[in-house]
Amino acid sequence: MPSLTKLIVQSGAQKGQSFPVGDNMTLGRDPSNSIVLQDQRVSRQHCEIWKENDNYKIRDLNSKNGTFVNNIRAKETILLSNSIIKIGDTALLFRAQEEKTTDEISLLSPKTKQTVILSKLPSSKTQELRPELLEKLSSDKAIKNLSTIYHVSSVIYSIREIDKLLEKVLELIFKTLPAERGVIFLYDDEDMELKPRTSYTEGGVSKNTIKVSFSIVNEAFNERVSILSADAVSDKRFDAKKSIMREAIRSAMCVPILTHDKRFGVIYLDTQTQANAFNEDAMSLISAISSQVAIAIENIYFHKDLEKTAVTLHDEIKQEYNMIGVSKEIKEVFAQISRVAQTNSTVLISGESGTGKELVARAIHYNGPRSNKPFICINCTALPETLIESELFGHEKGAFTGAYAAKPGQFELANGGTILLDEIGEMPTGSQMKLLRVLEENKVRRIGGTRDIPVYVRVIAASNKNLDKAVENNTFREDLYYRLKVINIQIAPLRERKEDIQPLIEYFLNQFKTKTTYPVKGLSPEAIETMKKYQWPGNVRQLKNCLERGIIMCKKEFIEPKDLDLMPCEIPTEEKSKPRTIADVEKEHIIKTLAELNGNKTKAAEVLGIRRSTLYEKLKLYSIE
Repeated sequence: MPSLTKLIVQSGAQKGQSFPVGDNMTLGRDPSNSIVLQDQRVSRQHCEIWKENDNYKIRDLNSKNGTFVNNIRAKETILLSNSIIKIGDTALLFRAQEEKTTDEISLLSPKTKQTVILSKLPSSKTQELRPELLEKLSSDKAIKNLSTIYHVSSVIYSIREIDKLLEKVLELIFKTLPAERGVIFLYDDEDMELKPRTSYTEGGVSKNTIKVSFSIVNEAFNERVSILSADAVSDKRFDAKKSIMREAIRSAMCVPILTHDKRFGVIYLDTQTQANAFNEDAMSLISAISSQVAIAIENIYFHKDLEKTAVTLHDEIKQEYNMIGVSKEIKEVFAQISRVAQTNSTVLISGESGTGKELVARAIHYNGPRSNKPFICINCTALPETLIESELFGHEKGAFTGAYAAKPGQFELANGGTILLDEIGEMPTGSQMKLLRVLEENKVRRIGGTRDIPVYVRVIAASNKNLDKAVENNTFREDLYYRLKVINIQIAPLRERKEDIQPLIEYFLNQFKTKTTYPVKGLSPEAIETMKKYQWPGNVRQLKNCLERGIIMCKKEFIEPKDLDLMPCEIPTEEKSKPRTIADVEKEHIIKTLAELNGNKTKAAEVLGIRRSTLYEKLKLYSIE
C-alpha cells in the first residue's frame, strides 16, 4: 500500500514543490540529505523525520536556527497532519494521507464521558484520493473538529495581544459551528467580576453590546462546568431565567476557560433563530479549544509580566548607578555624564582605585541610547598577556593550541552596546596597537581569522594610573592615548571632596538597613567626625566596606568609632605631598586665614601679626587672588 504522506513547500525558494515522506529521512542544505532545501538559513543536516509505530516524528539535529512545528520550537515531537514545519526561511506543510481500513478516533464528551467510534473510508489503491472521497472525508464532523483544534492551536500561540487572540478564536469557532452570537468574558481581578472582552456575530466582530444570560455565564465560571442547552426556551433548567426569554435565545452553550489551577473566563455562544444548533460533540470541541485558549492567555500574561520586570530592572539599574555627592567636583562629573551619555564618543575615566570609575561608565551607558544593549566590563589586569587578545577579539578554531572551537570576542558580544576597558594602562603594547585599529575602523579580526567583522561598540577606558607619564615612559602608545581621551572625566579622590562623606554615609546606611536585620539606627557624632577626618586611601569603596563592618560589629543603636576600625593610613603613593618649603607653609597659612575671615585683609593681617602692607606684598608674591 503506497504512502500518500508528503511535505509541501508553502514558502521559500522551493515554494510549490512537494516531497514524499519515507519511513526515515533527513532534511538539510547538504546534497546528501533525503530532501535538499535551497535555503542559506537551513543547516547542512537540519532535522530528520521518521516513522515510529503509526506516528511520524521530527527531531532537530542541533541546527543553528532551530526547527519549529506550528510556531513552537521543537527538539523532538510527533507530527500531526496539516502541521506546519518551519526551518530557516522555508515552511513545509506535513500532510499525512496514508489510508487504513479502519481508524478509531476518541472524542471524549465532558458530560456523557462516552467514546464515539468513527469508521473511516476503505483503502484506496490509487495514488491520489478521488474527489468524492475527499468530500466525504471533509464532511466527517469528528475529523473536522480535530482539524479545527489543530488549526486553532497553530494560530493562537503566535498572537501576543489578548483582544486579537479572542477575536481570532471566535472567528475560527464561527467557521465551524452554526453560532449566531458569541462573547468571551474574562475575569477582572481588580473589580472581581466577569467582563465581556470580545463580542462576535455572523457579520464579524461586534462593537455593540450583546446581552446574554449572566446566570449561565457565572454558573459556568464559578462551578467550572460546561453548560449546553439545545433548546433553551423549552429547557426546564432555565424556566426562571428571564434573560433567556427576553433575548429569545434558542440554543446556548457556555464553556469555562481554565487551566488546572487558574480560571480566566468563559466562551459563550448562542442562537436566536434555530434550536438544536449545538450538541455534545460541539461542546467537546469548544472545551478543547477553551483549554488551548487558557494556555495562550497564560502565556500572554507571562510575557507581559516579563516585560514589566525587564522595565523595572532597567529602572533599578539606572538608579543603582546614580552616583551620590554634593561637592562641586562630583557635580561636575554629573554634568559631564549628562553631556557625554547622549554621544558615541570614546571616554577616558581617570581616578584612584575605589573612586567609582566603573559607576561612571555604567551611568554613561544606562542613561544613553545604548541602554538596552550589552554593557561588558573587561579588567585588563585580570587577563594574562597571552589571552587578552583572544578575549577581546575572539579566535577561530585551530588558531592556537586549545582552540577547539571558534569563539567570538567581547567586542562582538558587546556589538551595539558599550565595552569598558578597566585599568587600560595595564594592556600590553602589542594589544594596544590592535585596539587602536578597532577604534579607527570599527572592525575586529579574530585570531587566526581572515575576514574583518564589523562592530558598532562604544569604548570607555578607565585607569588609576597617570597615563601621561606612561606615554612619556613609552609604556603606553601615544596615539591610542589621544584616541581614548576624546573626552576625559577626572574623578577626585574622596579626601579632596569631604562634603560627599555625609551623604555617602546616609546612602550606604539606608542600603544596609534594608538588606540586613541589624538594629542599627545610625552613627554617633564621634563616629561621623572620625570618618570626616579620615584620609580614605581606598576612597568610596573603602567607606562602604567600613560602614558594613560598623553595622555588623555595633552592639548598640549607634555605631561608635571603635566599630569602624579605621587604622592610621597614608594617602596613595602617587598623591603623597612633596617636601614642603617654608614659603609653601606660609602661603597655605595665609590662604586659610583669609578664608576663615571671609577675605577681610585688615583682620587677617592682625591675626597673622604682620602689617597690612606686608600682607599685600605676600599676596602679590604668592599670586594669591
